[in-house]
Amino acid sequence: MEKFKVLDTSGDVGIKAFGKSIDEAFINAATGMYSLITNLDAIKEKKQLMYQ
Repeated sequence: MEKFKVLDTSGDVGIKAFGKSIDEAFINAATGMYSLITNLDAIKEKKQLMYQ
């Protein structure tokens, strides 16, 4: 399943996010927005933190 799509419009940019739940869609939207400012392939996980 596609997580997000970057939408290019004249003078602007948008994100269309997808998910099986609203939570997953918001996570994918955040990932899509972050992909606009950095190369996601260059990011390596060093440590995983769990929040409640």
